[in-house]
Amino acid sequence: MKGLIFTYTLTVLGVVYGLLRPVYGASIYIALSILKPPALWHWSVSLGRYGFYVAVCSLIGWARQGFGQWEKLRKVRKVLYCVAIYAIIQWISGYASRYSADPRVWYHTRKLTNDMLMVLVVCSLINNFKELRVYTWVIVAAAGYVAYEMNYSWYIEGYNRIWYAEFAEIDNNGMAMIFAMVVPLALTLGLSEKRYFWKVASWIWIPFLGNAVFLAHSRGAMLGMCFSAPFLIWMLPDKRRTYWILAGAAIAILLLAGPSIQERFWSIFVDPNEQDASVNARFTSWSAAWRCIQANPWLGVGPRCWHYVGRSYGAISGLAVHNVFMQVTADSGVVAGLTLLGIYLLTIKYLFMERKTRSAYSWWYPYWAAGIAAGLGTGFLCSLFLSMERVEMPYYLAMLGLATVKVATVEDRTPAPLTTMEELELLRVSRSAPAT
Repeated sequence: MKGLIFTYTLTVLGVVYGLLRPVYGASIYIALSILKPPALWHWSVSLGRYGFYVAVCSLIGWARQGFGQWEKLRKVRKVLYCVAIYAIIQWISGYASRYSADPRVWYHTRKLTNDMLMVLVVCSLINNFKELRVYTWVIVAAAGYVAYEMNYSWYIEGYNRIWYAEFAEIDNNGMAMIFAMVVPLALTLGLSEKRYFWKVASWIWIPFLGNAVFLAHSRGAMLGMCFSAPFLIWMLPDKRRTYWILAGAAIAILLLAGPSIQERFWSIFVDPNEQDASVNARFTSWSAAWRCIQANPWLGVGPRCWHYVGRSYGAISGLAVHNVFMQVTADSGVVAGLTLLGIYLLTIKYLFMERKTRSAYSWWYPYWAAGIAAGLGTGFLCSLFLSMERVEMPYYLAMLGLATVKVATVEDRTPAPLTTMEELELLRVSRSAPAT
């Protein structure tokens, strides 16, 4: 019952705010997209288009406000082009595919287009740090709560839900990827907060998120979490504190990970002759995907159509490519694969290149840049081993990254208020100046 009440309340608030304050209405759409209420509370919440209503109202409100502010996004326009082209090429590939009659092609294409459209809309709507902070909290809290439910299912009900059942058509690897990407964001969000209440409110989700990755038994996501450490060390301002935090996180991981999880993780690095069947199957799938790309370089075989042709190129029947970039390129062509790669890498590049300049004006920038870049780095590494192009979290973190650069650029152009000492010095100078 709590899930039903929460879903209806959130939908109503999203509709109202979408029409009146679309920047906050769109944040509720993001929350519903991550929570996926019909899957999270499947026993009480029926299938419905809750996010659709919120999205439509947010788009109406966005249009009423003049379609946002795009001129402040010039520095990151290349990523915006990648987002738009990536969505458009899905439709072109779908119409050109011999499997265009399959409704699953258009279900995937519409869903992906909705996500890309909301990414563009939110980037144009966020104009200050308060709004950026709201979106960051929404993403951390929503993903953290889903991870809490996965932990509750295992420790209280004795059922490893993330391992045995799909969550809204996302398997254990995809869910682990989502949780692993949010861990560094939750960490840096807590570091940026001044009050201990908000620090705890952010960090309390980290054990649930990290342990949910272990419950999923996803080696790619485990490796991805480790890969976030260099970004945090590189970009966070207080290096000593960062080392202590990462050391504590490593100890916690060792305590949480049981023998079976450790054994599964270390199987990544064993001799090729001793690797298990799943690792060897990935190499087979990658080789088959490469042959498919060579045969269909421009528009691919159609969105989500790899399962139709994989076997003819040497893949194991029914097995995905287990590499997002190769999967997208095989499905929708080279342009789609390159634009998806650009969404990841260009966002990280802009966050890194702006860190010194923006940190001088925006005290919060290093924390947001580090958390988002580390999350995208985690997602990038996971994507090399998983086929989860329908997971929204990489797009949402890229959205946060673009909005972060935008807000910091706006603050750079806004004169900072004088401190008390500066005001006194200015007054002393003005009084000591000779009268004219």
